[in-house]
Amino acid sequence: MDKNNPRRKRIYAMNIYAIKDQLNRIERKLDSRLNQKWLNTKQVVAFTGHSVSTIHRAIKCGKLKVYQGGGKNLFQKSDVDRWIKNGN
Repeated sequence: MDKNNPRRKRIYAMNIYAIKDQLNRIERKLDSRLNQKWLNTKQVVAFTGHSVSTIHRAIKCGKLKVYQGGGKNLFQKSDVDRWIKNGN
C-alpha cells in the first residue's frame, strides 16, 4: 500500500477532522459544567440571608440539593435560586 495515496490521505484527514470535532464538543460540555457557579454553606447563608440551621433543614427535607466536595457542602447557585424562588 502506498502511503502517498491521495485517497488514503483524504480518509486520514477526514478522520482527523472528525476527532477534532468530537474533542470540541467534549470541551464545550466541560466548559459549560465548569462555568456553573458553586457556593459553600457560608456563601449560601450570605446570599440568602437564612441561617445555617435553615439551610441544613432544607437539605434534610430535600428542598435544597447539596453536593459533597472535599468534605464540604457545595450548592449550585441555580439550585439555590430555585429554592428561593419556590418559597424555601
